[in-house]
Amino acid sequence: MFSGAPGPVRDAVLLNSAAAVVAYELTPAAPIESIHETLSAALTRVATAVDSGAARDLLDRWATLSNKLGND
Repeated sequence: MFSGAPGPVRDAVLLNSAAAVVAYELTPAAPIESIHETLSAALTRVATAVDSGAARDLLDRWATLSNKLGND
């Protein structure tokens, strides 16, 4: 997934992530005008995060913190 290999797993993770971004950012002050456009923009953002390595870095930091908190 993080290596950039295309396929159904990557597609499912990116689509789920894009939907989560849209749900998180959706507020009454920022209504969805076009679900297709909104999801497409979020999909581009999450694909960039994965392809740039930012998503892997964040996951690594979360895992490190989780392990540290679990050992305290």
